Amino acid sequence: MDKKKDKYFKKEEAPLTDMLPMIPVRDLVTCPYLVSPILVGRPASIRSLEAAQEKDKLIFICTQRREQTEDPKQKDLYPVGTVARILQILRQDETVSILVEGLECGRLLKLVNRPFNQALIERREPESDMPETEMLGMRRAAFQLFSDYVSKNPRLSDELVRSLSGETDSRKFFYLVIGNLLVRNDEKMKLLECDSLRNGFRLLCEILSREIELLNVEHKILGEVRHRIDEQQKSYFLNEQIRAIEKELGKKAYSEADDYTSLFAKTNLPGNVRDAAERNCRSLTTWRPSARNPPW
Repeated sequence: MDKKKDKYFKKEEAPLTDMLPMIPVRDLVTCPYLVSPILVGRPASIRSLEAAQEKDKLIFICTQRREQTEDPKQKDLYPVGTVARILQILRQDETVSILVEGLECGRLLKLVNRPFNQALIERREPESDMPETEMLGMRRAAFQLFSDYVSKNPRLSDELVRSLSGETDSRKFFYLVIGNLLVRNDEKMKLLECDSLRNGFRLLCEILSREIELLNVEHKILGEVRHRIDEQQKSYFLNEQIRAIEKELGKKAYSEADDYTSLFAKTNLPGNVRDAAERNCRSLTTWRPSARNPPW
């Protein structure tokens, strides 16, 4: 690999600024160290991909502030994006599917639209501004919170925790956790925009703690709902089984409604009162205990 292609891996050789082909994405935040699939459909973005393929396969990926924006300008994009390398490209009818690997973050300085979307960027990464022991403590706290977060979220795999358990590079750990958070894009962007790992890890722990509390409340509510549904279903099925047994035996089990019917027959009730009472008795024979209200 020549120096030109390797400049985003050997940081001492990389310039502070660079001009790269750029594609805006609607509902995705790419992060360094993560491999992401992207579906590209806008003609301007496809021209940017072609330019990157012809050069060194490096491209700058920026997230839009609003998904509905069709032709985003610089003000429509978050100021921080990710420099990525195109690993795979698959052309379809009017779209292009690509697989990219995030390399590092960059700040968007200027957007040029001709002859294709290009971004003048400034390389940036959060500073490691903590003593080693403090950094280790921050990483451990974030790992414990992330482990709890994954265990409570059915959409995430436990393999994520295992893959991070041995990670000693704090910056890489930080980016990998961000990439797997199921939160809004603007919150991920706040993390990527942090100028130091101290601030980044503090914000990350705050977001993880909040998400864990929300998941706990969500699980409690769902558990209560499931319990009520289970009790109602149990009562319904037991009643159905009793009716099936009675039908099979050709018998009718004791019913409180029968007692009321006999009582009404012995009582001199006005016609409209008797009709209403007998109607409620008939309803009583089909009423389930799980129903919210009795038939009267």
